Order: sequence, then structure tokens, then C-alpha cells
Amino acid sequence: MKTRVNRISPVSVKLAEISALESKLTALRNEASETLTATLRGLPASLGYDNADSLIKAIRAANKTKTRKVKASRKASGARKARASITPEKRAAIIADLTAKMAPLDVATKHEISLATVQNVKKAAGLVKVRKADATPAPAAVAAS
Repeated sequence: MKTRVNRISPVSVKLAEISALESKLTALRNEASETLTATLRGLPASLGYDNADSLIKAIRAANKTKTRKVKASRKASGARKARASITPEKRAAIIADLTAKMAPLDVATKHEISLATVQNVKKAAGLVKVRKADATPAPAAVAAS
């Protein structure tokens, strides 16, 4: 009678290797976490701050961006800014700047108005090119006939 030899399959070997590598990975992650925690604890002192709160305060102060301030009265009431009126003198100055080949965005900035307002003044003054009607019929009109 034949005796059975207990063989370890290649799959079992690979599974054991994977298990060992997973254990090693977990240990490395724990070590990295501990190292990071220790480094972060010593960061305020290494940068010359008394504690983490003073370091955070300094970082926030360094990263502040300029924000547009709204008048407190408008902010409290929720009212919007009144619409700017374009006086005839201002309209003439805008047209003069546009005819002097100043860029519309620069004109808007100079006169403290929106770009859309500049375009509307430009259109009303006849300073825009009018598109010619297309001689070819639209595809829908061709399909309908």
C-alpha cells in the first residue's frame, strides 16, 4: 500500500508569504504613525513656538487672504448695492475711451462699472460691428422643404 506524503501546495506557500507580508506592513504602518506623531509633537518647539496653538495661529495669519468688505449696514439689512447710473458725461468719457482703442475691461475698471455696462454703451453708440445675415438657410429650414 502506498503511503501518502503530506505535501504543501504552492498556493499555501504563497498564502503564508502574503500573511507574513501583511503583518510586516501593519508593523511598518504603526511605526510610521508613531514617528509622525513624535515629529508633529516636536514641530512647534523646533519652529520656535511655545505650543501648537500659537503655531496654528501663526499659520492662519500667514494664510489670510484679502476679502472684500461689505458695508455693515448693507450686510445687516441684506440689501443689494444700488444700481449705478450712467450720466451723460460719464457716457461720453466711456465712448471717448472706447474710440481711443482702450480695452473694454480697462474702461470698466477705470470708470468703476461692469463690463456689461461698457458693452451696452458701446452698442448704443454704434461702436460694434453688426453681423450680416447669413445667406444660407438654416438646416432645419432645408429639411422642412
